[in-house]
Amino acid sequence: MSPEKALEIFTDRKRAYTLVFGESPASLAVLDDLTTFCRGKETCLIPGDRDKTYALLGRNEVFHRIRDHLELSPEQLLVKYTRPAKGAHGHERHIYDNDTPSD
Repeated sequence: MSPEKALEIFTDRKRAYTLVFGESPASLAVLDDLTTFCRGKETCLIPGDRDKTYALLGRNEVFHRIRDHLELSPEQLLVKYTRPAKGAHGHERHIYDNDTPSD
């Protein structure tokens, strides 16, 4: 996939997230609820309970993906979601490797 096509996809996706989670009172109420439910502003660590910690981390990751799509530019999203994080040893996604969407 070309960089231009990838940027188009992230631009469209950002637009969709903004439509769903925009500035309406209902959207803000949902985001407020998700902030609490997904522990958007607190730790996910439950000492002694690995399974609960992992479940909370999964919720938290989804919450931050929503926030990213609301707060970052399409260009920033492209970089964040197509490049492996520094020090990553797995789960790398290379959006330009083929024509199959990776997200």
